[in-house]
Amino acid sequence: MRELPGGWYDMTPAAPGTPAGPYALLFPFAGGNIHSMREWIAELGPGWRPLVAQYPLRGRRQRIPMPASLTELAAELADMFMDFAPGERPLLLGHSLGAHLAHAAAVRLEERGVAPRLLVAAASRTADGTVRPGEVPLHRRSDPDLIEALGLDGTVPEALADRRFAELFLPVIRADLRLGHDHLATGYARTVRCPVLAVGGTEDPLAGPDDVSAWSRTAAGDFALELVPGGHFFQQAGGTGLRGHFDRALTDTRRRHPVPAAPYPHDDSGDAR
Repeated sequence: MRELPGGWYDMTPAAPGTPAGPYALLFPFAGGNIHSMREWIAELGPGWRPLVAQYPLRGRRQRIPMPASLTELAAELADMFMDFAPGERPLLLGHSLGAHLAHAAAVRLEERGVAPRLLVAAASRTADGTVRPGEVPLHRRSDPDLIEALGLDGTVPEALADRRFAELFLPVIRADLRLGHDHLATGYARTVRCPVLAVGGTEDPLAGPDDVSAWSRTAAGDFALELVPGGHFFQQAGGTGLRGHFDRALTDTRRRHPVPAAPYPHDDSGDAR
């Protein structure tokens, strides 16, 4: 693990003499950190150079305030990547809340003339922010209600039973959830020219098959949908069967020229986790 500028951590396994491959930019779920994407790094397989985004309020960035919007955070991460890796064409993969950050970062890259190899949106509710009737946003719920909601999808760590840990963790995940909720509330609706792969768990209570398939609206070009057995964290069971998609992106050396991103219709807001 090596810290890079602007919140990126190079998680490439140490292998002396092995040439560095193309970059894969990984964006964790709400409450996640640089260690939260290890299963996805394994799923990518060899050949990639995985960088994981460390969001503000955690780790060495604990004292850095959260940006005002998700698009601002995504732009900061994308701009910093382009600064230290000019001309590189990364794969972008985000889980839940991270899917929206990956999408916004892909938009930013294309606006600046960089053509991503692939955008992967995993375990994420609709990109148009459709709200479920009567649903109270997670970041506005009481501590007990929030912990209960997180426990429904396996998000909540057992360590939350420790009051001191809960006092540290809950403000962080609330900040992440607020960022995602407000992002969807703005109706952020932009298409990308790069290929888009949407992945969801068949038993996911937060992002069902219809929610995941709606990511097709972000694709101006190629789109693929993959549903795999499991819930919100289906990748933790191992073996998603997505290696073929990643390998094709790895070997794609064609230069795709980005086109201006365009909006698509949307409804109201929901939670992006």
